[in-house]
Amino acid sequence: WASLIGELLHPQIDWRERLRVFVQNTVKNNYRLTPPNKRHLWRGIYLPGIYGDSLEVAVAIDTSGSVSNKDLQAFITEIQAICDSFESYTIYYYQCDAQIQVEKVLEPGDEIPRQMKGRGGTSFKPVFQKVQELPYVDCLVYLSDLYPNDGFPSPLDVPTVWVSSTDQVAPYGETLPIKGREPE
Repeated sequence: WASLIGELLHPQIDWRERLRVFVQNTVKNNYRLTPPNKRHLWRGIYLPGIYGDSLEVAVAIDTSGSVSNKDLQAFITEIQAICDSFESYTIYYYQCDAQIQVEKVLEPGDEIPRQMKGRGGTSFKPVFQKVQELPYVDCLVYLSDLYPNDGFPSPLDVPTVWVSSTDQVAPYGETLPIKGREPE
């Protein structure tokens, strides 16, 4: 009974699904059954797939030394899931520790850089400055442990979601803590 009550009082929310919903809700899209959503086919469930407007999003990965390799791989997997959810997209991709280490524009068919560069301190400011210069983005997705050395920059005019590998919560935007990870 104690474990059942514990589960009811502390439900595990799938941060991956919440991230997808956040990104999808920032873009106006239409749904159709052909082709079906690929993420659910393996379960024998045919759900509508997204088509329509193009996604234009900034995605940053904190590559500081305090973020584990396992969390970095989980972050890459989620970026791939975002790409797989849209027929047309432009992702402004950044790897950043105290400075931007990798900057790339990803479009359908492009490979996501999987080799992580950096592993120094943490600053969110370089990415925020770059995103401010972009003419239009639907949202900013920042994947991090939320331990910046120089504090959080001022909020942007675009929706921001923080995917946190710790229990830290960002002072603005939506924070999605990674819960229910498999043991290392």
